[in-house]
Amino acid sequence: MSPLAIFFLFLIHSSLAANTNIYNVQNYGAKSDGKTDSSKAFLSAWAEACASNTPATINVPSGKYLIHNANFNGQTCKSKAITIQIDGTLLAPSDYNVIGNDENWIKFEKVNGVSIYGGTFDGQGAGLWACQNSNNKNCPDGTTQLIPKTCIPTTLSFLFYVKQAQLSLFNFTLNFDARIDFL
Repeated sequence: MSPLAIFFLFLIHSSLAANTNIYNVQNYGAKSDGKTDSSKAFLSAWAEACASNTPATINVPSGKYLIHNANFNGQTCKSKAITIQIDGTLLAPSDYNVIGNDENWIKFEKVNGVSIYGGTFDGQGAGLWACQNSNNKNCPDGTTQLIPKTCIPTTLSFLFYVKQAQLSLFNFTLNFDARIDFL
């Protein structure tokens, strides 16, 4: 490749990178220890990304992040392109009673142009499954791990799910146009 072509590729890449705001969840207080609830930090990063007038990226560095319930609502988002790059693992609470009767664990609602890449979603469902298999009538139903609800268009790529707390990994609802790769 000629030096001139390399220079132009560099300029294009720099221009695109300069027009994207990046929000690292750790800058909002997220802890990668797998024990501290990072829900508020994720929602704060989401609020900042939504308020952006340009494309935004939420960066989740490697590590384990405990997330209780999180509802990412895009109804008031200015940004029409939000990318969530997950290089770590999102953990549901190991105590299934914390979110066991809630409908969902992580929900994206009324979001246009969200893309989620990478990461592991660990539902830590072993305790709930053991409870339900023991015929205990007091066990919660469990939650759906990831719900994109009324989101247009959406991309989900290279996501890994382990130990879900309910059989349903996704709950798709109307107005959802998605591209899903390598789940």
